[in-house]
Amino acid sequence: MVLFACLLSALTVQAFEFTVGKYRYYTTGADNSTVCLSGYVLKPSWKMVLPSSVEYEGKNYLVTSLGDNAFNGCQDFNRIIFPEHLISIGNGTFKGCDIYSLSFPSSLTSIGDSAFKSIGYVSSIVLPQHLILIGDEAFEGCIGLTSIDIPSSTVSIGKNVFAKCTILREVYVRNASPSIVGKSIFSGIDRSLCALYVPIGSKDVFATADGWKDFQSIEETVDKSEYTYRPFIMDGTCEWQSLEWKMGADKPDVNRRVISNEDSVYQGRTYKIIYDYPSCSVKEEDRVYVGLIREEDKRVYYAGSPYSGITYDTEKLLYDFNMNVGDSMYYCRVSRIDTIQRSGVWLREYSFIYGDGDDCLDFIIEGIGCLNFNGITDPLNPGFTSTFPWVQCVLHGDNILYKGYCPCSSLTSQPFVEDVGRISFYVRDRQLCIHAPNQPITTLKIYTLDGKLIKSVTLAEQMDEITCSLEEFSPGSYLFIVGSADSQQSGQFIVQ
Repeated sequence: MVLFACLLSALTVQAFEFTVGKYRYYTTGADNSTVCLSGYVLKPSWKMVLPSSVEYEGKNYLVTSLGDNAFNGCQDFNRIIFPEHLISIGNGTFKGCDIYSLSFPSSLTSIGDSAFKSIGYVSSIVLPQHLILIGDEAFEGCIGLTSIDIPSSTVSIGKNVFAKCTILREVYVRNASPSIVGKSIFSGIDRSLCALYVPIGSKDVFATADGWKDFQSIEETVDKSEYTYRPFIMDGTCEWQSLEWKMGADKPDVNRRVISNEDSVYQGRTYKIIYDYPSCSVKEEDRVYVGLIREEDKRVYYAGSPYSGITYDTEKLLYDFNMNVGDSMYYCRVSRIDTIQRSGVWLREYSFIYGDGDDCLDFIIEGIGCLNFNGITDPLNPGFTSTFPWVQCVLHGDNILYKGYCPCSSLTSQPFVEDVGRISFYVRDRQLCIHAPNQPITTLKIYTLDGKLIKSVTLAEQMDEITCSLEEFSPGSYLFIVGSADSQQSGQFIVQ
């Protein structure tokens, strides 16, 4: 068990508490030069920016800790910006909170018991590089969590830390020696579906270590330090395979998009030609011209528009992978940049927010681009559509750069993972409608964002489409999980 309460220590006999703005504080340290943020007096907004320092009576204090239960059960925000000097997060600090993403400061060294237990829909967590201790049940019941990355600095992991994270599919451990772990660290997780990734040369050690040996898939992989920029592949062997589910259709339309190895000169610059092959065709007579693409200095340019039938007078900048947090692209700005692993390759993933602070619909990945139906040629497309399109996978030869169901490939036997092969869903007339092409549904469970199961349905037969009445649901946000024979996928919806 890890203890991190904001206490008035005997070593700081002159410690005191005060309130500034939205938050309450205790002074900490032998010289009272730092503070613990112990709670709030005004409800946080949807985006909670915690101060890195606070001024009180003419003195400036660094915020280095967050107190026990400081925001326990708070449902009024979904994004946290942590203090840049933060060292510790207390017990139950964000337990049951409505949180959608977590990005920790590198200074953080300890996370308390139940600190993020049963939080809202967070799909991927990368723990900071100096984290040493993770308390009991710290992330238990995070039912949307699919990927966790544990740094090499972590030496102690408490009991039940990731228990009941039922759709966890990837665990990355950066320490070649297994950390000391408590009981049932992965209780309730099917370790035949969840892969464990460990440093080169340490597979055999983890295969016999308590807490780790039950993973059926243990693979060795490189650390993020091996990251190098990955350009778009323009040699005719890379393709983006999509499914587009139209309203009322019995099955989705299938498409292959390929950057060919054909050169084309436009306004003095050399491009590659992009083609679409409808219905998985490989015949040249079936292909449809999409446009021209080239890459230079980590920037990807496009010319031509197959949808409007016009050609740009000047080329269009599709992607700029030199961007930093805060930079703008189209109508969005970069909110965060993550280094993620896709099929053993480290890539940069850029997340965006609108100018008014709301999340954008898409994100972009180096070498892969945007994963809406238009794929690489129409990043961050804001237009509403009555169809349900999505890029299912990206292939380079027999290598899957973006894992998932590949509708035009012999690799269709590859299992689904949570971040791809995505289902499509919408809410209309107080009904939740879910489409799961090529992944028949057998179960549906609906939860409140604090992890309470409120509806469970087991189907008599497998179906790739399901409609569920929401008449009895109170207004608010909910999380659903649909299951098939070998995987689970999830999504969040709102009842108004």
